[in-house]
Amino acid sequence: MYFIVYAISGICRVAVMAIVLEAIMSWFVPSMPDGMRRFYYGLGSLTEPLIMPFRGICRRFTYSWGVDFSPLLAILAIEIIERILITILVSF
Repeated sequence: MYFIVYAISGICRVAVMAIVLEAIMSWFVPSMPDGMRRFYYGLGSLTEPLIMPFRGICRRFTYSWGVDFSPLLAILAIEIIERILITILVSF
């Protein structure tokens, strides 16, 4: 049972770290060397399915601000889902 809890927690940690890394790297895309840019686009292809549902929500409310809060919302959703799943698994 605890193996499943640790696996869920680990997967969520990796997803959150990937989202944070992509958000930080997005500030430096124009000055990146070619290899780092390929890594950034590869990382984006992994994290984009997690972030994309929140982009529509953010566009409605922060259209003219110029700041994308969708990674923050994705991280918050991952944390909430992780806690719910772990609570359900531990209660059995």
